[in-house]
Amino acid sequence: MGADISKTFPLRVIRVRNAVVYHCKQHMTPREENVSIDLDCLQRDSALRLSAFEGMLKHLNLDPGAHDAPMVLPELINAWKSCGKCPTPGRCAGWCAAGYDGTPDFCGATQAFRNLMLAGEAIRIRAA
Repeated sequence: MGADISKTFPLRVIRVRNAVVYHCKQHMTPREENVSIDLDCLQRDSALRLSAFEGMLKHLNLDPGAHDAPMVLPELINAWKSCGKCPTPGRCAGWCAAGYDGTPDFCGATQAFRNLMLAGEAIRIRAA
């Protein structure tokens, strides 16, 4: 049998039926706890913003693909930056779900998405 890992590391061993689950029993300092909480919040916020951004791209039928993406990259970046500044990133998900056309007027990224739509249209016209 292998060495008991709980003697080597500050872990608490919990047996759940036949499985062994290890949990860290080392306590974090208040600063480490704050950093951990901040990182968790940042991760949730980033996931929400990315989901909203991707939802709006899908809603607007904007999928430039690998070939065309480099041609609209500045517009994509501007739209993403605008979404990143939004104080209410989940609001557009409800707007898209309501089935409205185009981009919402309340959105700070509206012009960036409109520019992206124009760039995509220019690519389609050039390809025709």
